[in-house]
Amino acid sequence: MQDARVALLRRRLLISGDLTRTPQGDADDDDAALANAVRAFQSQHGLQADGVVGPATLAALNVPVTTRIEQLRLDLERARWYLHDLPPRYVQVDLANYRLDYYDDGRLAWSTRVQVGQPRRPTPVLRSAITRLTIDPSWVVPPTILREDMLAKLRRDPDYLARNHLRVFDRQGQIVPDNAIDSARVKVVVASVRQPTAVYRHPLAWWRLRRVPG
Repeated sequence: MQDARVALLRRRLLISGDLTRTPQGDADDDDAALANAVRAFQSQHGLQADGVVGPATLAALNVPVTTRIEQLRLDLERARWYLHDLPPRYVQVDLANYRLDYYDDGRLAWSTRVQVGQPRRPTPVLRSAITRLTIDPSWVVPPTILREDMLAKLRRDPDYLARNHLRVFDRQGQIVPDNAIDSARVKVVVASVRQPTAVYRHPLAWWRLRRVPG
């Protein structure tokens, strides 16, 4: 790498500790070490760890340290409100890392990847008791996802439901054949519940197993 910006990138990653050595004179080894440092930085910031400094990675690299300190301050304040007086057994969802951790007697007993919200529709931050645990559940499409994501896809693609292993039920609980669905007349019905947000946790591993045909 001969680009003058590479030296700046090396210096930036050395400061943050992602790059642990200065150039040793072997171009291939130095480039490999730099690419690994970029991947480490990307992983820490929730970016695709491909070792390529694209627009998103460049933007994260250029965030001022004062901004990072303010982010940490806000996160610590949020943790003070939500993570105090935890019971011996609890579940914690790390939204930034897409992970769910289960603690038993204060020790990590199990961890898995989970699906979280999008930036335009983020998962709410809350603390609540788990009132019910369903093993191998069927997933009912939440009203917001149905209204804002799926209806448009269904109207464009009549095979969308079958390809994604989704089924529609009528008011009597009977399966409606795909060819009998008029997507233009599908309406969203929201059931009122005590909890103000429809938050569900479904590990990705389980979700994938349920979506394998047969």
